[in-house]
Amino acid sequence: MSDNASLHLRGGGLRPLLRMSFWGLADQTLISIANLGTMLILARALGSSEFGAFVLAYTALLFLNGIQTALVTQPHNVLGQNRQEGDYVRYTSSTALVQVVFSAILSVVALVSALAAANFASHAAAILLALAPVITAWQLQEFVRRILYTEGRLATAFAVDLVSYAGQVAVLLGLVSFAEIDAPSALYAAGATSAVGAALGSWKIRHSLRRRADLAALKVNWVFGKWLAAALAASWFAGQLYIYLTAAMRGATAAGALRAGQIVLGPLSTFLLFLFTILPIRYARTRSHAGDAGLHHALILTYVATAPLVLIYCLAAAIFSSPILGLLYGTSYSQYGDVVVLFSVYYFVLHPVYLLTSALSAKRWTRPLFTGNLYAAALGVVAGWLLILAWGINGAVVGMIAGALLLAAMFWQAYRLSPHLESGDAPSEITVVPPS
Repeated sequence: MSDNASLHLRGGGLRPLLRMSFWGLADQTLISIANLGTMLILARALGSSEFGAFVLAYTALLFLNGIQTALVTQPHNVLGQNRQEGDYVRYTSSTALVQVVFSAILSVVALVSALAAANFASHAAAILLALAPVITAWQLQEFVRRILYTEGRLATAFAVDLVSYAGQVAVLLGLVSFAEIDAPSALYAAGATSAVGAALGSWKIRHSLRRRADLAALKVNWVFGKWLAAALAASWFAGQLYIYLTAAMRGATAAGALRAGQIVLGPLSTFLLFLFTILPIRYARTRSHAGDAGLHHALILTYVATAPLVLIYCLAAAIFSSPILGLLYGTSYSQYGDVVVLFSVYYFVLHPVYLLTSALSAKRWTRPLFTGNLYAAALGVVAGWLLILAWGINGAVVGMIAGALLLAAMFWQAYRLSPHLESGDAPSEITVVPPS
């Protein structure tokens, strides 16, 4: 790896974290603004029912992206960053092969589903047909982006995302300005710009790829990522299930309204995703140098530094919820101020969950992530429909808050009881097997 790609941070102070993450934060801010712009454009251009249909498809993409993160990109972020050049190239090439196969399988499933639905749900079939290429384009772009994160090339990741995400907004603006748009065409636009970003990013990481697979690398990724993937699946049921329950019980329009309220917290959500992207890398490096004491110090310092920012944003969103909705959507969703208030509570509770998830991932102690999300998912399945039946859209967010509180408590307990190591010791749960 190059000097730029082998960036190492030492100690647990906040200043190295800030130096490392400037471009990462800029990148996540770009993504946040672009996604916000995309949703605002579509919320205004599409009818409420059609926007709800897009939200359901978009949520499915997020779920698949989460599985990709668990099985492919986060293992690379944590397990790839301490490897030497030759080992790193073999490991990255093997991970890239898994990514291509994984995305292709998902796209084929979407295509087969579209063909199966063509005779009885033509509009759903059109959306599924659009999802087939979008899944591959979106995931390949995310893969190259996260490889750049592992290598410390965050400015390059920003440049790639600038092409893709800013291009997405520009294409959508052009479409709504000169033609009518629907959910499938919006998906195709997102897929096209993601494909451009994936191509550019692939060129940028070409020196990290070779035509050779390493089965040992695939094994360590699976050992690390299997519980993360299971946790993600359970997490989807714990949170995103409420969107589909709302759609099933109150219609696609209600699901669109739920998403419209959540968009107000979109910048904060992106900030939390930024932490989730950068912190496992940072925490893993800190732990390798300073043991669990250093990791714990970094965890506490991160929370103290970021909690006030999260609190200020949540309070502002809650206090000015109705004017913000009016500014963003006009009169379309102005009556959903209570939804924004509840989402503000939800994201404030979710903040420590992201930090603890990053710490547990850095410790390679991922099974509790599955257990916690499984309990939260069970809570959603048992109580979610009752909450929506009683309080409508507000009930869906109340269920999400309850699930987040449960996760925070269980992850903190798991973190306290997780295996410990001192500085310089080998990781305790899995050992990286060198290639033969």
